[in-house]
Amino acid sequence: MDVQQPNEPQNTIQKVLTKDVSEEHASTNGGDWRFTLFRKLDLFTTYTRTTDSIFDLINQVTTSDSQGEILGLQLGFNVGKWRFTPKYDQTKQQTVDASGRLTVDQRSKTPALQVYADLFLPAGMRLPFGDLVVFSNRIRTTDTLSLEMKRSSLDELNTNTDTYRFTSSNDYEMTSNVRLTVGWSYFYTVNKVSSDANSYGYEFNSLLTIQF
Repeated sequence: MDVQQPNEPQNTIQKVLTKDVSEEHASTNGGDWRFTLFRKLDLFTTYTRTTDSIFDLINQVTTSDSQGEILGLQLGFNVGKWRFTPKYDQTKQQTVDASGRLTVDQRSKTPALQVYADLFLPAGMRLPFGDLVVFSNRIRTTDTLSLEMKRSSLDELNTNTDTYRFTSSNDYEMTSNVRLTVGWSYFYTVNKVSSDANSYGYEFNSLLTIQF
């Protein structure tokens, strides 16, 4: 296993003082690391933790106390001409007020798989009474399949959902002068509280570029 040196830790501390009104303390601590396993698997991990506290100087009480976490994992490997990148992201954010009551409670987990390929399929066509026309036939495709799971103890109807999403972006280069880009996406959201709130949507786009 080859281990690369981690990036510099992301540690910041901030203090904001509003004279005779409030005092805020915010901090961010985290870092990311990269590994190479068996010289074929690229592993990337990241973690960040944040805190934010606001103290009321007038009433001598903490009016807001927030904590957050962000975790990310990513693995990359090749299968022939294809690049596979499974990912996992997780976030958590909670805030309590002076009485200890939750005012913000958001959690999400998102596993995903991205597939990328850069394919060359050169071909040619001879025109009648003309020269051979060579087509580069380069195809670059990126496809992503993901599931975003959101949860909260607050406003459960609008927050607790599972969203399945697929996106595809394809770039076809016929020659150095002609290129066609086609993309589309689809999502389906399942509401965990009421099936009547389920929804779906799709999008399609294309672009033809001709250069002289």
